[in-house]
Amino acid sequence: MRPTSATTLRRWMFAGAALAFAIVASHVQLRLQRRMEQAELRGFAGAAKVPPAIEFATKTLGCFRALAIIGLWVRSSDLQEAGKFFELNDLFRMISQLEPRFPGVWAYWAWNVAYNCSVKFPASQPEERWRWIKFGIEILRDEGIPINPKAPTLYRELAWIYNHKIGGDTDDAHIYYKVQLALETEQALGKPPYLDRLKAMAAAPQTERELLSDPAVRALVDALRAAGVNPFGKPLEIANRAAELPAPVLALLNSQANADAAGRLEAYLRAANLRDHLKLDTGRMIRLMDFGPIDWRLPDAHSLYWAARSVEIFGTDAFAAANSDRMLFHSLSELYRRGRLRFEAGNDEEPDTWVAAPNFGFIESIIRLHQEIVARHAKSDWAEPTREGYLNFLRDVVVNLYVHNDVKNAARYFKMLLDLGGETPVPLQEFVYSRYTKLLEAMTTEQALNLIRGFLFRSLMWASLGDNDQAAGEDNLARYVYNKYREERVSPRIRAQIPPLRTLWLDALREALRSFRKFQVDELRRLYPTDVKAIEDEFRKLAEEEAAKRAAPEGPPAPIAPKK
Repeated sequence: MRPTSATTLRRWMFAGAALAFAIVASHVQLRLQRRMEQAELRGFAGAAKVPPAIEFATKTLGCFRALAIIGLWVRSSDLQEAGKFFELNDLFRMISQLEPRFPGVWAYWAWNVAYNCSVKFPASQPEERWRWIKFGIEILRDEGIPINPKAPTLYRELAWIYNHKIGGDTDDAHIYYKVQLALETEQALGKPPYLDRLKAMAAAPQTERELLSDPAVRALVDALRAAGVNPFGKPLEIANRAAELPAPVLALLNSQANADAAGRLEAYLRAANLRDHLKLDTGRMIRLMDFGPIDWRLPDAHSLYWAARSVEIFGTDAFAAANSDRMLFHSLSELYRRGRLRFEAGNDEEPDTWVAAPNFGFIESIIRLHQEIVARHAKSDWAEPTREGYLNFLRDVVVNLYVHNDVKNAARYFKMLLDLGGETPVPLQEFVYSRYTKLLEAMTTEQALNLIRGFLFRSLMWASLGDNDQAAGEDNLARYVYNKYREERVSPRIRAQIPPLRTLWLDALREALRSFRKFQVDELRRLYPTDVKAIEDEFRKLAEEEAAKRAAPEGPPAPIAPKK
């Protein structure tokens, strides 16, 4: 018999050690699973089941599953350090099959694809970035949360992607993301207002069979099928009366005789799509609209929805409760700051119009919510942060209302702020404008003038969109900062060089006419006909001069002067 080599012996030793480790790991895993079940961390509730592929993977590996997981986590650390995010995505797909009930797997995987993989594409390819961001949303919404419905961290992570990655402005392509989400939501829900439509959707039948038990709806569905379209195969096209539908189908949907049946069919189709594809519950959406007039096309509306889901399940954990409360309040606060949307999809000739403004319909609800949160955490380590967040919100409300010419309500909330000890008593106007004049202290003259031009440009933008209050507020702010800067921040010599405010306004108007969409320019023509005509004549003259230069034949080269 041939003697055993040292290499073979080492292999057997390693194999034995690995087997022993796997046995120990399997016992540890069973103990952990029992503890997770006791703590209700495993996740599944109701009729939810693990997908067959995941169930197969977790059962067939048996005790060696723990070894595989350890190896994959070690490999993931190496890939993360090397910046190989696409390979990391593939790796986490495998880890999620082996550890489906560990929420951290889904949270990290979604974060990696939404943040790391997306920015591997240049901002000139926003559609590729958006594809990866949507994938991150789907990882959490469609896979991780159904498997772990009692894990608040997954709801918060999903809310964060909507609030920060889509709702924020740190990504160069953020407007593209906002537009895509708005288009997707308009397809699913239509244009606002939404409350009555959501109520109709909530009252709609849950099944196709129940829907068709209504004779009028069945007759309409039969007629649509006879006209060549199965409404259940093209639900959103039917719900939105898409222009590409055959003319007989549109005639049936728009017929006054079919109005009630078409409305019930639309409500069912929208509700089913919302439930099956966007995983949104109409009942929860309706309850959230008690906070204010939510525009569901906004990313912060979706952030609010998922943050509220997190709050529903945080239990008695003070840390989890504070995190969930902060995410909920932040989402709601953003709906106040930018919850009034003017959105018009662009075309080949004009860009998308995306303008978000404050929505004061949320103020009272946010105040009540924040008072509840402050009271809830009054005896915890989160007492001071939650109180300071409340004071910051009131400060912002006072400034925004004042700038929007609502001095009465600005004064009311300023008194509330003073009563809470959030500010030193000063006149309201001084408090508001000090927020802007402080900016002037570190500015050069050119920077200050550009700030004023910015206020004037925004005033024109709001005027072109029909918001006269905000237009007047921005104009008043520009005048105040202009006068304050001229009187207090510059010497007499420099003051004489500062152009008149009207010159700065005309600069802003020129920029507006260059960059606004046609419907906005038409409104400016109506508001300022003489000034707009003068600038358009100026643009026309410059264009003619440029065309003449391009059309003129090149003359002979200039002679070279003789050397002296």
